[in-house]
Amino acid sequence: MPRPKGSTNKLTTDVKEQLRNLIDEVINSIDVDSMDTNQKLKLLQLSLHYIIPKLRSINDMTQQEDEELPFLIDIHKRDPETEEWVHEYIESSLPKSLMKNNKDKWSS
Repeated sequence: MPRPKGSTNKLTTDVKEQLRNLIDEVINSIDVDSMDTNQKLKLLQLSLHYIIPKLRSINDMTQQEDEELPFLIDIHKRDPETEEWVHEYIESSLPKSLMKNNKDKWSS
């Protein structure tokens, strides 16, 4: 007889808990100080996929061409009178169609 709908699978829960414990032990046993730079970079490369979400491709972002994307330009220039650096911000927007038409130029 199958288990009732919505009930938890006891075997799956036990296996997940054992895997979680095993992963915790392995992670705690890693001695990062003894790793060289290449090993550290590889560890970061493998683990970041689980922490930071992957970006969508430009094709997914440009499905609605009428929508505009925010665009901010930060201009750094020196004030001639005070000789201090000044930031000037220019806000604008770009149509998604422009992004789609030029994605090959920008991705290279």
